[in-house]
Amino acid sequence: MKPLRRSASEFENNDIATTIQLSALNPVGDLSMNTTIDYLKTPLDMLRYLCMLESELMSARAFHRLGFDVERDSASGMTLVEVAVHSAGFAFGYFLFALQRNGLPSLSETGKGVMNALDKIGKEVNASVWERAVNEGKRDRESDEVIAAFNTEY
Repeated sequence: MKPLRRSASEFENNDIATTIQLSALNPVGDLSMNTTIDYLKTPLDMLRYLCMLESELMSARAFHRLGFDVERDSASGMTLVEVAVHSAGFAFGYFLFALQRNGLPSLSETGKGVMNALDKIGKEVNASVWERAVNEGKRDRESDEVIAAFNTEY
């Protein structure tokens, strides 16, 4: 289905359109996009975190379909949808790098399925932003590990 292309001002209830924050809803308790993944100690914690990322991406997909990805923020140059995809992709890449380096408990089959769904949705909404953000998240986690190792040597 081709996304609708409308600006926020075209909607009757402009207050709703202008106050949309994709991260405002948090259906998974006390987790947030800013949760330090090192606090994810159990497979259930990890699954909850991945579900939170999936929720973010599904919201971004819906907003993309509704045409909320037209107006660009002058400071970042990104649309609301691109910001949401980038945020989720960065968190996904950060998580993925830690998982690959055995910095987290092993993931269940359900968790692996959620990871595959995340990758699919991210690429569906905006593949270039998703892939860039995942790579940035991986590099950031790797940098954090190097800095942490360096700091422990003193």
